[in-house]
Amino acid sequence: MTEVKPRKWRMSIEGALALVVAVGFVVAACVQSADVYWLRQRGEVVTGTVTQKHESRRGDSSISVRYTTQVGDTLIADTSKYRYAEVDKPIEVLYDPAKPDRMQAADFSRSYSYPLYSYGSFAVFALLLVLLELRFGFLTQFRKFGRHE
Repeated sequence: MTEVKPRKWRMSIEGALALVVAVGFVVAACVQSADVYWLRQRGEVVTGTVTQKHESRRGDSSISVRYTTQVGDTLIADTSKYRYAEVDKPIEVLYDPAKPDRMQAADFSRSYSYPLYSYGSFAVFALLLVLLELRFGFLTQFRKFGRHE
């Protein structure tokens, strides 16, 4: 009778790639949450004008808004964070005085935790794949499955 040796914990290239993806999602979650946090903490509301509305083939849309900051600088910035907008109509804009091109429509509310949950769920999935690869060679099996030997 042959003795079955337990699988050693080791990382394949697929597992390493899944780990990099997981770390990327964690970094993206932190960056997006910090962006929303600072906008909410130090943001100022001014009235701007919608200059363009951009529609993508996927159905996503964004707007270009011209607005003047409290110190008198006029900026044009794009955002997809708005509820309703029409070209050449006024819109309330929330911008960050420390970084005036960081803005969104004032009627758009999303908490800091939204990016953490959305990106975090993808990071957890990628980490689960890493653990399955480390213990059972889960991702390596897909590579072997496609080969005809």
